[in-house]
Amino acid sequence: MTKPEFKFIERYRTLAPGAGREVIEARHKAHTKLYDDAKQSMQKVHTLCGIAFGLQRDTPLITDWFEKGVKELDGQFMIGLDKAEAARIASLILEDMVTQGIASVALAVLSVSYCGRREPGDDGLVLTVAKDALERNGRARQIISAGKTISPSAPEDLKTQLDTAAATFNGANVRAVAEGILGEIKATQEELAESATAAFQAVRSDNVGLAEELDMLWWNMANWSDLLEKRRDQLSPAASAFCAAIELGAFVQSPPGPYGVYGILRHALGEQFSTKTTLKKAITTIADDAAKLRLNVTTGAMPLLPVSAAISHVAANGASKWPVLKQIIGDALTVEVSYFELAVQSYRERVLISNGGL
Repeated sequence: MTKPEFKFIERYRTLAPGAGREVIEARHKAHTKLYDDAKQSMQKVHTLCGIAFGLQRDTPLITDWFEKGVKELDGQFMIGLDKAEAARIASLILEDMVTQGIASVALAVLSVSYCGRREPGDDGLVLTVAKDALERNGRARQIISAGKTISPSAPEDLKTQLDTAAATFNGANVRAVAEGILGEIKATQEELAESATAAFQAVRSDNVGLAEELDMLWWNMANWSDLLEKRRDQLSPAASAFCAAIELGAFVQSPPGPYGVYGILRHALGEQFSTKTTLKKAITTIADDAAKLRLNVTTGAMPLLPVSAAISHVAANGASKWPVLKQIIGDALTVEVSYFELAVQSYRERVLISNGGL
């Protein structure tokens, strides 16, 4: 699948065909500035996700960063009143980041979308782009690396300078040759260091990926849940979905993890993988084990990560106070999904919590 190219003006005009030239120019400049900022901070990426999916809360990052960044170029913009426009701006920044191949952002977008049931502020293309990005990442990890070699370039030929120095032996010529030799030694050392570092990083990346896959394969063969301390073939479909996702997600050191994990999740669920349920029903059935499956996640991230929020809520309150939870995660509590979708969602949240600054 060919990597798409992001074209801001074309995308913005598609979403807001009635926008004037001045507005488009202001949005383009704000887009560039906010993109550069977000690229350096996963916290800002999560803020963009909250805005894009209409889940934003009043936080300093929203008012002092996002709103201020847009308002500098459009004095009339107010995020409290221009929620649809804010969602559109945030969605396009995320879409651009995913298009550039930032896998952690693609993972965040799909996690916050809750199985694709939440709608972003664009026409939904950011979700398609995010899925494609993770597929490309998965295929890239399946390719066996040819490895990198440690090979500096050939040094410069200093024969002419040496012949001149020998024929006219004087201080200036000798100094020039000596500086040339020292310069070549320094350049060779720098190239060797850079080449060795690149080779080491390539080997490390391959080893990390292999370690994740091997851990997951051994987990699949063991038929045992360390979290629930039970044989996995004795678990209910909901417990299977949650424990498989959380335990497999714990093996991931480099997001988004091996693409083959989705096959392992499907295998763990057996014939129940396509059976429909809701988050509320699934959480109710594992209420007694919620504390064992609970993940540490910040309060501000709760609306973004429905499964983790629901498990934490039930672990703290039991299977009750649903209206309170619904206020936090909205319709994600009762929307119908399959057990496989629930497992994938739980896995993505687990990986994001461990590797995304949540």
